[in-house]
Amino acid sequence: MPFGITTDISGNIWVADTGNNRIRKFGNTGTFLAGFGSFGTDNGLFKSPTGIAADSSGNVYVTDKDNNRIQKFSGDGTVMSVWGGYGSTDGLFIQPWGIVLDNAGSIYVADRDNHRIQKFMYFSPIIALSGDMAFGSVYLGSSAQKTLTISNIGNSPLTVYSISCPTGFSGNWSGTIAAGAYQNVTVTFTPTAAQTYSGTIAVSSDKTLGTETIAVSGTGIPIQTGISAIRSFPSCYLAGSKLTVSLSVQPSSGIGLYAVEDRQPSGWTVSNISDSGVYDAVSGKIKFGPFSIIRAEY
Repeated sequence: MPFGITTDISGNIWVADTGNNRIRKFGNTGTFLAGFGSFGTDNGLFKSPTGIAADSSGNVYVTDKDNNRIQKFSGDGTVMSVWGGYGSTDGLFIQPWGIVLDNAGSIYVADRDNHRIQKFMYFSPIIALSGDMAFGSVYLGSSAQKTLTISNIGNSPLTVYSISCPTGFSGNWSGTIAAGAYQNVTVTFTPTAAQTYSGTIAVSSDKTLGTETIAVSGTGIPIQTGISAIRSFPSCYLAGSKLTVSLSVQPSSGIGLYAVEDRQPSGWTVSNISDSGVYDAVSGKIKFGPFSIIRAEY
């Protein structure tokens, strides 16, 4: 006993052969082309398929009535997605029958025994990734961070299981993103060698429709060493008084970042170090950088 019927973008005719629990595909002259399905509850099987509709990509959607679900198939009968189940809450069905698609990509289902129509966008993209993941040049021994945004552009919750990053990059998050919401994830680039790093960040989730990967790149470059610094003292000072010592650095052409060290003179104490300098009491050194300046004071 056939029930539902539709045509696809190529003019083929699709029939929900309800009594035989199968789908049949015919050419526009009635020539049998293909078929799939049989009785059962596994994906790709049916218990009284009734409604059927086709989208602009040639995929077909079937109301699997007695399994209380919707099944989506590619044009060759491969299962692409399944949703629904028995119940009266949103997204569940009791005896779904008719199904139709509009030009905007929405799916409308006649949920018969719940006495309602449900609208879905399930076949549209669900997950989207965005963010500038080109880190540029980062010096060895340091790191840089950027923000990766995972967006749920569908109409159902998106569960993210994990995030995988290529060598040199790190960042992970798991959880659920509500429909229409997004989650920012910090991605860190920490080069350990003077080389170019590149690859793909991949997000593992329960929704595969949409963009699940994004390209990432960065270059590790060494900090320049061996740059001379000139220490400048005041022309005169009193013993025991405070004074300022300046370090002037003249880097070679093309050097954009460097580190500077100065040893604490014997009998001196160090305080008020400028430019985020750090005093190492063990070695007696004042360390600056890595950064791009030509003058520091302590």
